[in-house]
Amino acid sequence: MIIELTGIPGAGKSTFIKELEKTGNASNTVTQIEKFIRKKALFVFPGVIGFDSYLVGNLFTLKAKDIGVLKSAFRIVMKSQNNGFSKANILRNIYKKLVIYRILSKYDHTFIVDEGISHIPMSMFVDIDSKIKENQVKFTIYRFFNSIRCNGFRTFRKSN
Repeated sequence: MIIELTGIPGAGKSTFIKELEKTGNASNTVTQIEKFIRKKALFVFPGVIGFDSYLVGNLFTLKAKDIGVLKSAFRIVMKSQNNGFSKANILRNIYKKLVIYRILSKYDHTFIVDEGISHIPMSMFVDIDSKIKENQVKFTIYRFFNSIRCNGFRTFRKSN
């Protein structure tokens, strides 16, 4: 099972995960995703570049619908006013989320992920100094969740 925490920066996602780690109650719960993936892999170079390279090598784990999400994300992000580096970084993060989700789906653990695939629609609309059209966001989010259709995927909202 993959449990994703999604929210605005500073909402407490990472803090929640750190507090959960302190309890030590859930023996089959994984919160350190990169560490788990590195441990299961045959070989991963050290550092961020090493981990990113490993994920690029796992392109084959993506399904056709994931490729569709990447294509949609590419079209949206390329229209943004962000510079080339920012656009590449946004697309890299979307790719990473999809690959990590597919890797984790193979294991019988409970994973708690800080900003997983449910965060992708928000990532697509990171556009510095630009107004975003509400209808475009709603349509993209609707299409995203209908296209990804992951088994058992549910969303929950924190009530005030």
